[in-house]
Amino acid sequence: MKAAAQVNSIGLDELQKTLEEAGRLSSKEHFSKRDESRMAFLLVKSKMLKDGFTPSEIANADAQRLYRSLGLAHMPVAKDEIEREWRNCIEGRSGIVRKPVDGEVGAALTPSEVEQRANEAGTQSITYTQGVGGGYFVPFQFYQRLTETMRQYDAIFDDEFCNVIETATGAPIALPILDDVSHSSVLVTEATQSSETDFIAGGLELKSYSFRSGVSYISMELLQDSGIPWAALLELTFARRHARGVGSALIGGSGSAQPTGLITAALAAGAAVTIAAGSATNDGSANTGANSIGSTDLWTCYKGLNPAYRVGSCWVMNDNTFTSISSLLDKSGRPLVHLTRGNEAVMLGRPVGVCPSMPEIGSASNSVVLFAPQFFYTRRVLSGMFVRAFSQTKAEFGLTGFESFYRTDSDLAAPDASFAPASVLQNHS
Repeated sequence: MKAAAQVNSIGLDELQKTLEEAGRLSSKEHFSKRDESRMAFLLVKSKMLKDGFTPSEIANADAQRLYRSLGLAHMPVAKDEIEREWRNCIEGRSGIVRKPVDGEVGAALTPSEVEQRANEAGTQSITYTQGVGGGYFVPFQFYQRLTETMRQYDAIFDDEFCNVIETATGAPIALPILDDVSHSSVLVTEATQSSETDFIAGGLELKSYSFRSGVSYISMELLQDSGIPWAALLELTFARRHARGVGSALIGGSGSAQPTGLITAALAAGAAVTIAAGSATNDGSANTGANSIGSTDLWTCYKGLNPAYRVGSCWVMNDNTFTSISSLLDKSGRPLVHLTRGNEAVMLGRPVGVCPSMPEIGSASNSVVLFAPQFFYTRRVLSGMFVRAFSQTKAEFGLTGFESFYRTDSDLAAPDASFAPASVLQNHS
């Protein structure tokens, strides 16, 4: 502590403002939860100012507290750049019109032209509007940061565990699929006529389903205080909400008015289903296939995937399942899960992706899936990833609302019903 330290002029001004706000707040007859929290902060802040802490030191300390409350060790190094980008975007100095994606041609618009075209149909109205409801905007690097954070939260967003297709718009797209696993070349003699073997081909249609993060309100004071990394916190909030909501659909979506999730698509494609016998042979416990998974179960699931798909295949499961399996040893006393030098988890020679939305180990639960990721398509609509600002909804409270939008779809390509590119491990019922 900076006990008995000299308070400089900036600190005195800040102390006076803090005490005045505390005085106004204390004059209220009834305190809300928000008022109680604010008063507690003001009291601590005034104490720190009297002890000689500068306003910037207090702001940074509060920022660190906010990040720790979100489970982060420290603030990102680029927090200042992130905040500057968001401020410029909100104030219209840059980033109002999203840059055209590859293959898209469009004229650059000035801010006034954007406002005039705000109510026109098309992607321009998605990019930015100015009106009663607020405005649409997309900071330049928002998509990259959002995707990276979601990838860290859920492996299903990592292109190692899916086949990502990025499109400029959300119009339905048809993907031609070719799978020739069942055909082989044949030995022939001279002048032998070739036999006819057709390709096994199919098609996959991907649509675009919309997800919204819900509105998060930020106070005017927080927006104005550069010491609080509100932009980075907002991005983290959006990324985690989308990772939970979208990730759940990509894993377990029914395909009816929503994405077709990996598990739903695998079972519909005729994937081999292994019923777990449990870990009793590994740990000598009384566990059964209804509440555990053993090494024999994993080997059977692995063999259930056609050899043509095993090269490049990967496992997905939730963290609790991964922890349970990681603690098991085979009959030679070796762990079932290994870590590579890059700290990547590997099981039976194939990488393991942790997906929070995968079902827990339990009766009749499809808790583990082994699949060929190049056959599981996830679509991301670039023009559908934007943020809307609500500047009038709660303006009387000094609040500005932000809401993030995300459009996506997914499905498993499996043109040959006899050779599904996935294998499912299901707990005993």
